[in-house]
Amino acid sequence: MPTKSRALRKRINQIMDDLRSKDPRRLFRGTSKVSKILRAPAKELEWDSDQVIDAVVKAGAVPLLASFLTHIEDQKLQSEAANALANISAGSADNTRAVIDAKVVPIATLLLESPSIDLQDHAAWLLANIACENCSCVLDAGALAPLLRLLDSLCISDSLCESAKSNNTSEQSLIKTATWLLSNLCQYTDSFEIVKECLPRLAKLIKSNNEAVLRDACWGVMYMCKLSIQEVLDSGACDTLVKLLMHSSDDVTCVALEALLAIFTNGNLEQKKYAAITCRALPRLRFLLHNKRERTREIACQALSHIAIGSVELVQGLHQNGVYPCLVHLCMRQSHSRGSWLTWKEAVKTLSNTLTTSMFNREIIKWVIGNV
Repeated sequence: MPTKSRALRKRINQIMDDLRSKDPRRLFRGTSKVSKILRAPAKELEWDSDQVIDAVVKAGAVPLLASFLTHIEDQKLQSEAANALANISAGSADNTRAVIDAKVVPIATLLLESPSIDLQDHAAWLLANIACENCSCVLDAGALAPLLRLLDSLCISDSLCESAKSNNTSEQSLIKTATWLLSNLCQYTDSFEIVKECLPRLAKLIKSNNEAVLRDACWGVMYMCKLSIQEVLDSGACDTLVKLLMHSSDDVTCVALEALLAIFTNGNLEQKKYAAITCRALPRLRFLLHNKRERTREIACQALSHIAIGSVELVQGLHQNGVYPCLVHLCMRQSHSRGSWLTWKEAVKTLSNTLTTSMFNREIIKWVIGNV
């Protein structure tokens, strides 16, 4: 056995001795060491992260860490235990199952209402990891209600989040983690009724000044679009998503675009008209056809290809907003990568859909045929 592997097993055995101790100082030391060993670089340990998590789980650490979550007299120990369990739950499905089997979810749900911000943060992170593997387990434990109350307590108005103005690093971290948990709960459920109360919070969070919050909130809105587009439109979220297409962060722009794509892909004609014309998405989509990121150009073309289906009014809107010259330019480019080929394909598809939809509109047909 390599020297580093022997040393690692020795460290885990020493950690387990601490976790089984009755001395509060040793309990905290052992719990902190679990988190540290799980975050250690692979080169340092000669094992990858999944192997380290497997070794910690097999050593019997999870039930002990779960029991520490109930030590209400020691919030630091609770927080460190939640942190360690969150790292473990980020591993394989079997490791996540081990955390769930230790009855952690109901306890972590209660900890969302802890007076300690750090403990709330680690509990939310733990639940977010578990939700990726077993969302129903988290929802069945009743985690959504305290999560919504937590987010409400962090929001200072209908349009701004506390983290946007607060200099409190712990609060900023908490709202980012809570937003991620909210997004995961929306992603892994197939019932709008179960998560409908998430939508007003998401509509508020996509107005945050924090980029991490914006990204996860936009993903949450996209998942809600797959459950009920009309409810998303009624919430006012579409207007905000369109504005985010001009955000200074390419990451935010791209995820807002993904959310709008869900509307254009799955929405009915009136819903597409509302997003494209009423919310003025068309000029912004045209602008994104010149974006430096290939993936953004591809998604913009995808959205336009769906807009061009079935409505002369929408095709006329594309024409009036100068979309077609940009598409023709994309079609004339040489494809040097798979990404640029996908963009080219969607641009051609948009022109094809335009010709199909505009069968009786000679002006548009003449323009497209004359310039391709």
